[in-house]
Amino acid sequence: MERASILERAEKKLRSANGTKRSFKMECRLVSDPNQRRRYENQLARHEEDWKALSSDLKALKAEGQRGQLFVGAKKDGGEINPEATGDYMLEEANRLQDRTKDSLGRTKQMVAESKETGMATLEELERQRGQ
Repeated sequence: MERASILERAEKKLRSANGTKRSFKMECRLVSDPNQRRRYENQLARHEEDWKALSSDLKALKAEGQRGQLFVGAKKDGGEINPEATGDYMLEEANRLQDRTKDSLGRTKQMVAESKETGMATLEELERQRGQ
């Protein structure tokens, strides 16, 4: 679990760095001195290469973690992977995800129904006020 939060923080920092990189690129366009602009554009190119490498590394780490999660709880006592337990685990996870999705959709439907009720009440109140 800690690994996932670290990867998530790293992903947020990469998104932030990408935004900063875009701002830097826009600022480079505003530099009037060609020599200075070239120097900043070279720095930008190095930053873009670093960002791409870090992004690639992060994707690889996330994929590795996802592959590791696939077989969690699916090992026998001897340490060998049990295909039946793996399948059961995957089905349980899928069911858990479906249950959460179903619950979320139910809450969304409830909120839509409440919004409709509020809208209808507002419309009735406006019509009543207009009629007076």
